Amino acid sequence: MSDYTVKVEEARPANKQKPAAGPVYRYIYAKDGLMKLPAGMESPWDFFSESVKRNPKSHMLGCRQSTDGKVGPYTWLTCEEVYDASLQIGSVIRRCGVNP
Repeated sequence: MSDYTVKVEEARPANKQKPAAGPVYRYIYAKDGLMKLPAGMESPWDFFSESVKRNPKSHMLGCRQSTDGKVGPYTWLTCEEVYDASLQIGSVIRRCGVNP
């Protein structure tokens, strides 16, 4: 499947108690179970915001335009720009009355 996954469970056929399921794959560094979370990391947001603190100017999201079948150079948003945009989007969602 990939250099980064290992199969930890074979596929199983359906029976009276359970539906069929495909094989189970895990990340190579979690093949023996889930990894322990670093202190202070409780959610994907924690990981994201910590990454932004450590690498604010690193490329995060890129796109490139295609003109006449030829693709141009990538235009990147930095981690900090994506973080700021996500805060703005979250603020709009909250103003619309959606709460956690």
